[in-house]
Amino acid sequence: MSKERYLNTKFWDDNYIVNLDPTEKLLFIYLLTNPLTNIIGIYEIAIRRIAFDTGIDQDMVLKILDRFERDNKIKYSQGYIVIRNFIKHQKNNPSINKGIETSLQDVPEELLEWINIPAERFNISKGNRQAVTGSTQTATNINLNRNINIKKERKEKKEKFPPSNSKTIDEIILYLNQHTDKNFKTKTKKTRNLIQARLKEGFTLNDFKKVIDKKTNNWKGKITKDGANMENYLRPETLFSTKFESYLNEPENNNQEWMRYVK
Repeated sequence: MSKERYLNTKFWDDNYIVNLDPTEKLLFIYLLTNPLTNIIGIYEIAIRRIAFDTGIDQDMVLKILDRFERDNKIKYSQGYIVIRNFIKHQKNNPSINKGIETSLQDVPEELLEWINIPAERFNISKGNRQAVTGSTQTATNINLNRNINIKKERKEKKEKFPPSNSKTIDEIILYLNQHTDKNFKTKTKKTRNLIQARLKEGFTLNDFKKVIDKKTNNWKGKITKDGANMENYLRPETLFSTKFESYLNEPENNNQEWMRYVK
């Protein structure tokens, strides 16, 4: 079933949009209107799909998404596109609000923390209103409904990793730091959840080391023709995302491929 997405003509007068280059504008519009979008602006999509549909090189897609995230507009995390203010631009009526509440129940908790929810459109307990700023507040400060609270409680229980996994996760993060000269914290919840998700899929410690080795070899010290520093993507959010398996199956030596990208 097809969906309709309307773009307000004021979009072109928005101060942020005016300062984007043509490629950035194309990607911004695509992320708002592609077939996978939904009522909350949080949906799963592969970078490869974005590049194919728009004709924008994958490395450039990542570079632009990095800018959108720094500007607090759109982020790409765990294979999801997250549009920060998408919900507040939806029509305010009971049917749509109910659809929003239902859709939010299927979103990873850490992604909910980044979006803005118009507080006045939902049932919010008085005790949770102290963090409201203006007309919006983050999803972590509101009680959308009892089902979301129940889901959060269940998730917190599940996130108690077995001792064996906890040790493996620490080793993976330390291995990444050693090979990238970075200092990712072993206690960061988001990083541990990403690694745990891949471990649950059956990947091993050696698989993680192979991906880290391959991408460090491919990206460390590499600058694309568009000026993107690929070392910026030597991070858990990129390496251990849903593209992990494709990274694992890349050829051992992919340096020649960089001849097309390096300045």
